[in-house]
Amino acid sequence: ERKDVSLKVITDHVRAIAFLIADGVIPSNEGRGYVLRRLMRRSIRHTWLLGEEKPLLEKFLKQVIKLMSKPYPELETDKDYILRIAKTEEERFSQTLKQGVEIINDQVKQLKKSKQKIISGDIAFKLHDTYGFPVELTAEIAAENKLSIDVTKFEKLMNEQKARARAAWKEEEKEFAPIYNKVLEKTNASEFVGYKEFRADAKIVGLIVDQQITKEAKAKQKVEIILDKTPFYAEKGGQATDTGKIFNSKGIAEVSEVREGLGELVIHKAVIKKGSLKVGQKVSAQIDEKRRRALMRAHTATHILHWALRSLLGTHVKQAGSLVESDRLRFDFTHFEALTKEQITSIEDMVNEKILASYPVRAYTTTLEYAREIQAMAFFGEKYSDFVRVVESGDFSKELCGGTHVSNTSFVNLFWIKREGSVGSSVRRIEAVTGALLFDRLRDDEKSFDGISKTLGVPRSDVLLKIAKNTEEYDDVKKILAKKTKDSVKEEIEKLASEAKSLNGLSVVTRMIEGAQVSVLRDYSDLLRQKLGNSVVMLGSDAGGGALLLASASKEAESKGFNANKWLKKVQPLINGSGGGNAHLAQAGGKNPEKINKALEKALDYASKWAKKASEK
Repeated sequence: ERKDVSLKVITDHVRAIAFLIADGVIPSNEGRGYVLRRLMRRSIRHTWLLGEEKPLLEKFLKQVIKLMSKPYPELETDKDYILRIAKTEEERFSQTLKQGVEIINDQVKQLKKSKQKIISGDIAFKLHDTYGFPVELTAEIAAENKLSIDVTKFEKLMNEQKARARAAWKEEEKEFAPIYNKVLEKTNASEFVGYKEFRADAKIVGLIVDQQITKEAKAKQKVEIILDKTPFYAEKGGQATDTGKIFNSKGIAEVSEVREGLGELVIHKAVIKKGSLKVGQKVSAQIDEKRRRALMRAHTATHILHWALRSLLGTHVKQAGSLVESDRLRFDFTHFEALTKEQITSIEDMVNEKILASYPVRAYTTTLEYAREIQAMAFFGEKYSDFVRVVESGDFSKELCGGTHVSNTSFVNLFWIKREGSVGSSVRRIEAVTGALLFDRLRDDEKSFDGISKTLGVPRSDVLLKIAKNTEEYDDVKKILAKKTKDSVKEEIEKLASEAKSLNGLSVVTRMIEGAQVSVLRDYSDLLRQKLGNSVVMLGSDAGGGALLLASASKEAESKGFNANKWLKKVQPLINGSGGGNAHLAQAGGKNPEKINKALEKALDYASKWAKKASEK
């Protein structure tokens, strides 16, 4: 019966999994992505219940695609992508599932032993927060064992976590304080003229100092300025804010940040640098033109990058977030694996080809319906009004976007990918630079190369040959030193082995190796066990100002019941440490290096008692 339930769960879920992934959903912790993750993780667990711990989702999904691709051809089109996403998620979750199930099973045993019926909320929260277990999955496992979970405590811990997250946004929430409603009641929305103008003549319609509406802001005061119209772009859509100044003959305000508040009210955060500014005054609003042009270059490059990724990797690639700064961009996108060096180079080439081809970039406002007809890219789940702004780069890129852009791709200058990496399950991140920032890097690289040439004492053309020659000489020296080190280690192992305690047929070594890293302790431990045979070894080190302990047992000692992990657990409290391992090998790190010798003394005492007891059996 239980087997039938598992098969029904898997067959039901894999259909939904296939269609969700084909629809562009990827496993995540929110929205449809969370639904997909729950379905996948529940399916994976039920394959385990069938006695299969090897990845099986891929096999089930292949069958679903085979049976349903005729009425739904997109399943066959996206087959490789669907299977990759499923395989990646299954491999990732299988690692934590084993640990999580062990934790739950331990809890079940303890509860049954003590005749209790409720798994604590702390355990459920730990499984959710640390191991990625949906609480529903924990509840399902509990129910199978005729137990329940402390939902009240779990929800309390979840709410506390959310409260901590909300506290981090405390400053952001001030943006929507009632004070801005009062300003909005007295004026209209700020008119944005920054798409075409870098400077505008405007009128001050509101001033806020210390969350209080005021008629005048004086020198050195921090102030929020609201204008009837502005060229300043407020931070949104991933594009960083404009900076600049608002001024007239009476005063100058330096603007460091711009936010869009309620009702499209543009709030300029500034400091009065000179004189004062008053409500009703006419002012000039001037953005930092150099910074804006750098932002425009980076934003247009982001759109071209998006096109290149979809063209090279596939249409499953979708924007998952972005940040546009001065000649610098960060672009998050859905993809199931790391990009190769060859792919990164191809993407750079594709983007630079479009830049150098001087394609026009135009932006226009149109209906949402028309934007969909021309297949302009949009964010899934984003709410759009009936009229939207479309940005077109040549004939290859169309995106809904409210940001600022160059008028021609050639103005981006050049594009270079700085790094690529993972930021989550099936989400990759590219960081890149453009324009002036890239020229600065090229100049710095030239200076560095000149410095290397000068240091090596050879012309630039011979630098690589000189480095190769020096490397070869270094390798020769390294081999000589390694031989000397090996001889030195051999002598030290001989010395430690000769000092081993023989306790009822068991050789015991407990010694401090000053300054040794954990890898060195492992090597010493292996060599000592090989030399001594039936033996146990605990070594300590004060490397890095901390305390390290490494315990090990030979196969013979282990077969007789000696457990290195239990041995370590007996002494690690002395160094205020934590760690663990298994019967063969265990290690711990602590904060009290001065207590290492005491810990080693206690370890010797434990081994002595164990050896005596073992010999009496």
